[in-house]
Amino acid sequence: MKFSKVRKGFVLVLIVLFIGASLLPSTVAIIKEKSNITLPYFKGYIQDLIDDAIEGDTVNIASGTYYENLIINKTINLVGEDKESTIIMPASSGRDIIFVSANWVNISGFTIRKCGVEHYGIEIISNYNTINDNIISNNYGIGLGIFGINNDIYGNDINSNEVGGIELQSCSDTNIINNNILENPIGIELINSINNLIDENIISDNEYGLIIEYDSYSNTITGNTITLTGNIGIQLYSYNTNIENNDISENNEGIIIEYNSNNNNINNNFFSDNKCGINLGGSDNNIIGNSFSNDGISIFSFYYNNVEDNTVNGKPLIYLEDESNSVIDVDAGQIVLINCDNIEINNQEITNTYIGIILIKSEYCIISDNEISFNNENGIDLYLSNNNSINGNTIYSNSLNGINIGHSSYNTIKNNNIPNNQFGIYITNSEYNTIKGNEIDLNNGSGITIIDSDFNNIQSNNLSDNAYGFRCLSLGSYDNIIYHNNFLNNAENAYDKSDRGNTWDDGIYGNFWSDYKQKYPNAKKLIQDGIWDTPYEIPNRDNKDNCPLIRQWPKSSSNTIQITFSKIYFLLQLLIDRFQILEKLLV
Repeated sequence: MKFSKVRKGFVLVLIVLFIGASLLPSTVAIIKEKSNITLPYFKGYIQDLIDDAIEGDTVNIASGTYYENLIINKTINLVGEDKESTIIMPASSGRDIIFVSANWVNISGFTIRKCGVEHYGIEIISNYNTINDNIISNNYGIGLGIFGINNDIYGNDINSNEVGGIELQSCSDTNIINNNILENPIGIELINSINNLIDENIISDNEYGLIIEYDSYSNTITGNTITLTGNIGIQLYSYNTNIENNDISENNEGIIIEYNSNNNNINNNFFSDNKCGINLGGSDNNIIGNSFSNDGISIFSFYYNNVEDNTVNGKPLIYLEDESNSVIDVDAGQIVLINCDNIEINNQEITNTYIGIILIKSEYCIISDNEISFNNENGIDLYLSNNNSINGNTIYSNSLNGINIGHSSYNTIKNNNIPNNQFGIYITNSEYNTIKGNEIDLNNGSGITIIDSDFNNIQSNNLSDNAYGFRCLSLGSYDNIIYHNNFLNNAENAYDKSDRGNTWDDGIYGNFWSDYKQKYPNAKKLIQDGIWDTPYEIPNRDNKDNCPLIRQWPKSSSNTIQITFSKIYFLLQLLIDRFQILEKLLV
């Protein structure tokens, strides 16, 4: 009996040992056999296999969730069974999930996620490594950080990391090829890195697609799809960068070349449906052979760039620097003049670009009889440009301003039709411009806006059905002349914040106000003078039209007719005073 009990106990021990052995992962072999038993998680298992491996070994890891912070300090191949189901998460949020200090390490087939803030899913401080066919996602820091040379990153999904997707710092000759880099604040960032290749990646839904910082140069960005960034597709601070054959679409700005970014080549790219395709700063950059669809270029630093053979919506992008005395007679998709004079732009139809016509430091140019519509920002933009004439154009349905005038003086804006923009005419830091005889209506913001601008002459315009007819938005705008205009059915006809005052009448006649009777029901007509007896108060400060018109001021482009109008207007009032039936017909 005693022997029987001993034998039974011995058998029971064997059974327990057998079951225990089947539950514990083997660390004897580097190549792990597949197991039919699924454990809730593993701790320390992969690191044990790495520690037991010798140089050049392949360490195969079965599917499962592993909570580890790995250090790879020897040349091995670390291979997961399936990237969807072989998951590594950190045991400690204070370290990288995988830290690679050895050369010639290959990592593939894993999901790497949930690294801590200020850490990396994978950090590489060595050379000749390959990271491919992984999912690096949902990390609280940066998905992949590389500090080294000749590393290859390809075929990975790098998504939804809270700081960034890939960071290259002090890297050279690294290839980032055929990755999906989605929904990160920054898709790829290069810092102090040279001679790297970023090729055939899909970089989408990031806040910034690609940032190339100062001291990063001679990098090549080619064949990528860069789309749907909330801010900028490629932000370039560097020099000698080649950006070629990329599809850059549906971003706020496709590429911005920052100030002092020089000698870059932006060639043969396709831009579509960005708000702005290229925002160009720096100098000696080559912008050649690009195709823009429903966007175009903008300029914020403006000397000595080579912009040629580009198209906007299938038509030539006309870009001139230091040109004089010419007529643009080709059917253009966008027109940019920099430091030009005496250029004529006539009979163009420019639509669906960023800004239809841009003048920078350009003088004595004539823009007339053009149709400029449905552009992503302004119809016409003048900056540091004086003595130009904008006459007889139809400028409508542009997303921001019909005409934008900044730091520009002595320009004439006359007899244009400017409907259905956000703002009709927008004037900032500009003096002595003449805005006369224009039809400005149905704009969602204001018909005319002035900010920090003085001595402008705003006469004989019809401002109708805008949110505001006229707005002065700064205390420092003064001595502007605003009279002989018709303010018709605007939600708010006028608003004047000027503390030093603008002039709203010429001492005889002021403006016509469609809401005058509503505001001043007890006012009386001074029929012989053609004005009301009560001044029209301009909201916000002590500005007023002392001579509000009883009837609309007729718009006319003839100076001769305008000079004699006061006499005609006076005779008209006498006729109305005698024949009251005329008043009913004219009101």
